[in-house]
Amino acid sequence: MGLESILRAIAAEAADSVAALEASTKKRVAEVISAARTRAENERHHFAMARDDEADRAFAKTVNRARLESDRELALAREELFQKALERLREELIAVTESPRYRDIMSVLYLEANAILAGDDVAVLVRSEDHSLIQQLVPASGGRVKASLACIGGLDIEAPDGRAVRNTIDSRLTAATRQLRHLAARVIHEPGTGA
Repeated sequence: MGLESILRAIAAEAADSVAALEASTKKRVAEVISAARTRAENERHHFAMARDDEADRAFAKTVNRARLESDRELALAREELFQKALERLREELIAVTESPRYRDIMSVLYLEANAILAGDDVAVLVRSEDHSLIQQLVPASGGRVKASLACIGGLDIEAPDGRAVRNTIDSRLTAATRQLRHLAARVIHEPGTGA
């Protein structure tokens, strides 16, 4: 075999080796590209999921903040309504003190307080407007009546030893405020409940 034949054989072998190597490299490159695409797709999916989770968390946070703000505004509106109702009630109670019925109310308030704290040495405290009325209701009270209260109406009875019965309309209203607040909560319904 001549040198030329040997060179051709070596060249043919080299060409076959190069072709096999190219085929193997192409196959390996295709595998690497496919794996990279799969990894990229997985990363894109995870990123999208993370963005979706982040978006969901941001949305939930915004909704919760809006709910809290709405609840706060609703509570403020309810309190404002309650205070307006309480003021209206005060106005109606003031009107009652100017009506003929007030004499009977004052009598009942005195009898209740006197049943708890009585005696010759107790003082009956009233508004200046009620001074003559209490003397009509309790003629024996004489000088024990003091026109010193600043209130809607009613009276207090005080003993020299510091014991006292507060039976003013104001004190009764204060004592009833918690119950009135519960009543108002039932009357002032949640929006959208249809109640």
